[in-house]
Amino acid sequence: MGPADIIRIVPHRHPMLLIDRVETLCPGELVVATKAVTVSEPCYAGIADGATAADFAYPQSLLVESWATAAEMLMLCRRPAPHVDGGHLMVAGAIDDVAFHIPVHPGDVLRHEVRVVKLVADTAILAGDTRCDGELVAAFGHFVAALRPTESLRAAPTG
Repeated sequence: MGPADIIRIVPHRHPMLLIDRVETLCPGELVVATKAVTVSEPCYAGIADGATAADFAYPQSLLVESWATAAEMLMLCRRPAPHVDGGHLMVAGAIDDVAFHIPVHPGDVLRHEVRVVKLVADTAILAGDTRCDGELVAAFGHFVAALRPTESLRAAPTG
């Protein structure tokens, strides 16, 4: 699945659509998605001339967000997208046992693997990792996520 297929399922758009391709999608079980890190990412916009390689390390927060976008793909793949009939959104409840192993830089292609540990109704415990060229970049021990109808998440009118 490429970007056109991905945006039919997840609500993210540029600059927060942080997966480029889905290699494997087994609903209720597993997703494998890739993300190519490029120097044209918004996070690198303020880097000055003379920057070192360390200055180009991809932010860990974006690495987590990219992995979570793959998780969202797994959670939403059997539901309408939020822009279709109201749909559902994934709400992140908690994430723990996250370990970062090596930094990521422009030119790296990340391979996110997300698997379902436990699924109860519309709530899941997910786990997985991110690799680059087979090397472990980050591990995600537990990620609790729930699907909720989009309409139920709208703010109540203040009056």
